[in-house]
Amino acid sequence: LMEEPKIDTLKRKLVVGVAPVGAFVTKDVLPMVPNNPKEVIAAAKECFDAGASLIHIHCKTPEGILSVDPQLSVDTLQPIKELCPGVIVSGNVADNKEYDDRRLFLEPLEEIMRLDPDIFDTYTLQTASRTMWKVTKKGLQDQVTCLEDYGIKPELQCPTLHGTLNVKR
Repeated sequence: LMEEPKIDTLKRKLVVGVAPVGAFVTKDVLPMVPNNPKEVIAAAKECFDAGASLIHIHCKTPEGILSVDPQLSVDTLQPIKELCPGVIVSGNVADNKEYDDRRLFLEPLEEIMRLDPDIFDTYTLQTASRTMWKVTKKGLQDQVTCLEDYGIKPELQCPTLHGTLNVKR
């Protein structure tokens, strides 16, 4: 049995972020993935109890279909915030793939914020896309400005080296 050396940085506070719900992953592919609001809420609570302090959520309908419906978002995220005091909720309701700026997510976000202005602590922006979404410097800057105007902290997700370089630029 080999023991890993201690990592000095772990003596400081650490943010543990989790994403228990795959945006495009279904139970057909991964049977244990949370696939409806009840399962998503339970998974978030389990992650929180294990030490997660940031939870990134994609909301799904009772049938397990990815959705940016504002009421579904609130109905899923409010219980998480209630069950997990102090957790940072990171959301994503990007839907309008033809846009690279705030129009990518603005319509559902405005409605969600009307229903519950404190629902998102952070919001994930992709800096390089694995989907058909466009990502441009000007568009990403507009998305960041929009979120800051709503008092939401932009969270930049870098799934590739290209994304990291985009953030650096």
